Amino acid sequence: MDENFWFSEDQNTLYVETSEGNIRVYNISTLAQTNSIDLSNRYATNVWGKGIFDIKNGVALLEENNKLQDSGKNNMSFLTYNIATTTTSTRVVTGMDDEATLLTSDANKVVFVEAQASSYSVTKVPPKGSTATGRIHVYDVKTGSKLGMITLPTDFSGQALGIRPASDKLYYKVYSRDESKIRLAVVDLVGLKVLKEIAVPNIYFMIFFDE
Repeated sequence: MDENFWFSEDQNTLYVETSEGNIRVYNISTLAQTNSIDLSNRYATNVWGKGIFDIKNGVALLEENNKLQDSGKNNMSFLTYNIATTTTSTRVVTGMDDEATLLTSDANKVVFVEAQASSYSVTKVPPKGSTATGRIHVYDVKTGSKLGMITLPTDFSGQALGIRPASDKLYYKVYSRDESKIRLAVVDLVGLKVLKEIAVPNIYFMIFFDE
């Protein structure tokens, strides 16, 4: 398994996810390990899969797959862990599969990009065709309550490209079988609406700026 890693906002600390879903903490200047965080008792028991999906502002986003067997439908839940206070937020069981789950930079909201229900895993070939639903769910971290949902038109697939550092906008690429309809959607995470859609070429990388 490749180890995921994240830098702190001040670039002084490196967080590394272990294969067990725990965190090793390093000092960037010395590369010395300064802490080891055991999250085994934070995850639910008997989950099919678990891991860290993001770390922002000293808060780790933990995600679990609650399906009962390899052939079952993915059922994702998430919670957050505050590294400084060692406290966890309310666990949210979505009852859905996800394309991506993101934490805003201020660690106040979780953005859950819903995918069509599937059962494939790393041991199986992903299904061909679209997995995107165009539905983006936004949750409050502290309460676990759902703040709302934004729906984007899609006839094939989509990709969450990232959240603006100000935590107010999500950039989402909407793919289409018709290349003339490929769009970059700018989603308002405060007002929970699509601010604009920008026609973009079908390329594998893009340069973003504050539009």
